[in-house]
Amino acid sequence: MSLDRFSKLLAALGLLALSACCAPPRASLLGNSQEPYPPAHPPKVGQILHLPTGTYVSLPQMQHVATDSQVVYVGETHDNPASHRLELEVLKALAERYPGEAALGMEMFSDDQQPLVDHFDAHPEFLEPEMRRNEILRLLEGGLIEQNILDLPEDQRPELINDRGRQMKAKPIKRLCEDHALPQLFARPRTPNDNPFIESAFSTVKRAPEYPDRFLDDSQAVAYFGRYFTWYDTEHYHSGIDYVTPQQAHDGLRPIIVEQRRVKKLAQRRRRREENQKQKTGPQETKKHITMSADLVV
Repeated sequence: MSLDRFSKLLAALGLLALSACCAPPRASLLGNSQEPYPPAHPPKVGQILHLPTGTYVSLPQMQHVATDSQVVYVGETHDNPASHRLELEVLKALAERYPGEAALGMEMFSDDQQPLVDHFDAHPEFLEPEMRRNEILRLLEGGLIEQNILDLPEDQRPELINDRGRQMKAKPIKRLCEDHALPQLFARPRTPNDNPFIESAFSTVKRAPEYPDRFLDDSQAVAYFGRYFTWYDTEHYHSGIDYVTPQQAHDGLRPIIVEQRRVKKLAQRRRRREENQKQKTGPQETKKHITMSADLVV
């Protein structure tokens, strides 16, 4: 290569490097798996964004897509009315598309509360605001009597902690708490995560195999939870950590257990395929050699 051509090539490479340094940074080729097609503009209140395509859709379009599935999960913020309206719209769409077949599940209810849910379902008049307040009063009074709360000295009575719903702030509820010397506290405003964590913890506690349903005194509760925490940490499998116990996860055994399960699952699948193949083809017949005379051969 001549010196002149080498000089031109070097100058071109330098210009190319300079242009590369000045170019704006490019987005990763892999993109964002949670949002593969970013929308043209950030969503506004009331807009519905279809994440797989990055397009905004109407409410009927969203309902049509959602009701194609047999199970629909709807997340919510407890004190956000927009979340509640969305839940109602989705439920209405399911009920219209599948008359008499749609079912509603709520994570905060346990099996033993099903009769109470059935009661409200059979008597929709109790869902009116005034009836709701009266029903809450009746349930609170019954719970105080059943748990012998009113037999305690006033300075030993527990605090009543509520969410910030209108029913719990109503004057009849406040008067009930005042009459029975029950301090009424409320969850922190604009912190909807307060309730889900304690509701989840209480739900897990109530579903433990040996949960006694009630405690006669503090010592009985302390004794029970001493056993409960051991069971929770060493025997109870948790879905959030690949169905291992917290103790196994803390000991570093989680990836080993998960890998062992994966290997066993694959082996079982191979075995099942082999068995299914045998059933389809039937037992293999032993081939027999036939001797033919020359005059039978054409």
